[in-house]
This record gives sequence, C-alpha cells and structure tokens, in this order.
Amino acid sequence: MSNSQQLFEENQLARHLGSGALYKVLQPNVLLESDKTPMVVYRSQYDGVIWTRPLHEFMLKFEPLKGSGTST
Repeated sequence: MSNSQQLFEENQLARHLGSGALYKVLQPNVLLESDKTPMVVYRSQYDGVIWTRPLHEFMLKFEPLKGSGTST
C-alpha cells in the first residue's frame, strides 16, 4: 500500500476541494472486481448518499480532515 492510500482512513472526514462539502470515508481501499482498480467508498454528510470513486480521482478532489479518523 502506498503512502497516498494511507492518507484516508476508515471513518475519516474528507472535504471536497471544489464544493467544500464534507464526506465520510467508509472504505478507503477496496478493489473494483472487473480490473482491480483501487476505489474509495464514501458517504455525503449532507444527505447520506453513498458514492464510489477511483482512488486516484479521490486523491485529486478531496482533502483529509486531520483528527477525524478512527486512529488518534
């Protein structure tokens, strides 16, 4: 696992860089079955909608909020 994949932890909040909206990372390191693409599963803190996005895209569009993950 690379350092970039470790930036986001399960239950950590992330801010969308474009809109500023908050999302909770549900699963930071899952694989798309068809081609093993690393994916992130996350939920909107506004309306509860669950989303998935390739990890490389997630890394470009979201910033982790420090201290919001499960580890201290």
